[in-house]
Amino acid sequence: MAGRGKTSSPDEDVTTSFISTMTTPREIQKPIAVQEPDKKKEAPRLADEYEILYDPETDKEHPLERFRRSRRCKLFITREIARYLDRKTFITVSFREAIIYCVFLILITLITLGSTPLDMFYFSQAMETLYTKQEFDAGTGAKKTFYDINTMNDVWNYKLSIIHSLYHDFWYSKPDPYENPETLQENYFENKLIGMPQIRQVRVRNSSCELQESFTEPYKNCYGRYSFSNEDKEDFGTSDEWKYKDADESETASIDGILTNYNGGGYIALLQNINDKATQTIYKLRNGKWIDRGTRAVFIEFTIYNGNINLFCTFKIIFEFPPCGGVIPSHWNYVQKFIKYNDAYDMFIFVCEIIFCIFFIFYTIQKLVEIKTLKLKLFKSFWNWIDIVILVACYTTIILNILLYVVVNDRLPHLVSLKNQWNYASFDRMFYLHILYSYSFAVLIAFAFFRLLKYLNIVYVMHQLQCTIARAIPDILSYCVLFLYAYFAFALVGHFLFGSQLEDYKSFPMAVFALMRSSVGDFNYYKLVQADPFYGPVFFFAFIFFIGFILVNVFLAILVSKYEEVRSEVRIGGAKTFIGEMISLWALRILEKAECNWLLSQIERKRFEKKVRSPTEAIRQYLRQAGYSELEIELFFKKYDITDSKIAAMDEDKFSYRQGEREAPPPLTQKDILRYIIIQKLEYLENHYQAANRLIDEFLSKLSKFEAKR
Repeated sequence: MAGRGKTSSPDEDVTTSFISTMTTPREIQKPIAVQEPDKKKEAPRLADEYEILYDPETDKEHPLERFRRSRRCKLFITREIARYLDRKTFITVSFREAIIYCVFLILITLITLGSTPLDMFYFSQAMETLYTKQEFDAGTGAKKTFYDINTMNDVWNYKLSIIHSLYHDFWYSKPDPYENPETLQENYFENKLIGMPQIRQVRVRNSSCELQESFTEPYKNCYGRYSFSNEDKEDFGTSDEWKYKDADESETASIDGILTNYNGGGYIALLQNINDKATQTIYKLRNGKWIDRGTRAVFIEFTIYNGNINLFCTFKIIFEFPPCGGVIPSHWNYVQKFIKYNDAYDMFIFVCEIIFCIFFIFYTIQKLVEIKTLKLKLFKSFWNWIDIVILVACYTTIILNILLYVVVNDRLPHLVSLKNQWNYASFDRMFYLHILYSYSFAVLIAFAFFRLLKYLNIVYVMHQLQCTIARAIPDILSYCVLFLYAYFAFALVGHFLFGSQLEDYKSFPMAVFALMRSSVGDFNYYKLVQADPFYGPVFFFAFIFFIGFILVNVFLAILVSKYEEVRSEVRIGGAKTFIGEMISLWALRILEKAECNWLLSQIERKRFEKKVRSPTEAIRQYLRQAGYSELEIELFFKKYDITDSKIAAMDEDKFSYRQGEREAPPPLTQKDILRYIIIQKLEYLENHYQAANRLIDEFLSKLSKFEAKR
């Protein structure tokens, strides 16, 4: 073996003699040869290995060399710059940045919690219960709720009933709504309407679709699906309610319904802030056939303010009239706090936002320094792209927040003024601007917390996990082609078989989402059987078996195999400094300055004991360097029952080579290895087969319960 002429430690003599003793009398497929490491050859590189960008001896003016020499430049050393310097500098800078970044995450958390108080949820639920869950008289003596509406007559009856929820027969429903009551305490109400509610409809033109020649006689008109090109903008009456107003005039934004997106303009009728007059307006529209075959959507829109919690709520009730007939009810409500910074907690959030801006400027300067120093090398790292996304989200969030503050201060006084109480107060611009701000801030929160994984790489366990994921990504992406192919095939089959009967499969995207829910156990097997007694169960069991049992487990197999590869490379690569060792070093320095001699001696003794490797671990390391896999090493140790105690006994008793040869078991052959591998796989399959049987038994018991309920 190489290195035989060099002096070696007693531990190495024992392990080397043991390997030669146990391996000489038998034949192994791979020869055991331990060689000295060749420094000229590159070792296997993991995810965080470094690249030399310059020669410190010749390139004295390189920015990295200036960072190394200058104390002033050391203040601007970031993790991305330090990864091209020495390992200890990299660990120290990463730990410092991680502490600062945790403060940044705490600020984001405080701003998020301060921007979404619990009162928003309860206010939204109160409005939803009041306008969508209360029963109303359907006109035939029957009671219905909002989501039971399915005819045009139900829509008119609902409009009459909602007036009683919008107005009350008290002081502000009198002819003068601003006349104060004699005793406000007796007539106190939590919510106040801002402006007047409005009813708006959008229509389509006649002949917006083509009739078949065979049906031109019974059908004189044809009203197709709604679209911006098919929208009818012509007046169909003499009153203002029958005249079209565009989105700029009505100050109403477009809105998404269940079927499609609808324009902000339309035909508008205002409901006055008096109960009787609002009821008269409803009857006027009903008798004038304001809703007819050309109507495709009707909206009831209003805004409510609650002074107790300082929140605004814009509520939009939507009735969609598809070309096939019927009514599809839905609603949209959004609660927000527009009047900010008026109490102590709001001022605390304001201070957090100021500190957030300071952090944002600090990270911008850091990124500019990295770009100047590393140039295009910076964009080779995945985490730098995440940093750029976070900076863009920060820019967008701050700009939208400032713009929202300006728009609110400009429009809110006009909307809540007494002069505007006889018009519809449109908060759409402010609400949609705040929605954009919320989306931008949500992206910032998601990527900011994801970025914390970047600093966990200096922890030994997280280093292995991140390297495993990085290694597995190419195989997973390749396998995703097969997985998505099978997944979308099942979704297409489900949409074709059940799309006309089940809501979960009414469209291809809904079918994909339904199968995703089925993968996590959220499914309704009874509906599939009811839709098709034969193909329903066949489709369900085929999807669960192929997608749930087989294809999903392949993902886990890929990750497990890559994790074993990473562990082997980490062991072969030798010791590497991580944050645990650095923290221990810093703690020792503190103890030295504190002159804790007894504690230092105990720590040194334990560190010395850890440095003394056991003979079995030394053998494992030699075998890894010789190119053996972990499975072959485990077979070697199990075949010869190698333990530390037996190695020590051999050294003490000085067993001869012949005695060891006589007592040695037969040599390890390729058949032994294959037999062991097959046994392990059979045990694995047997365990999974038993688990699958348990799952099938549980599933059959649930099916029997479903059948019993039928």
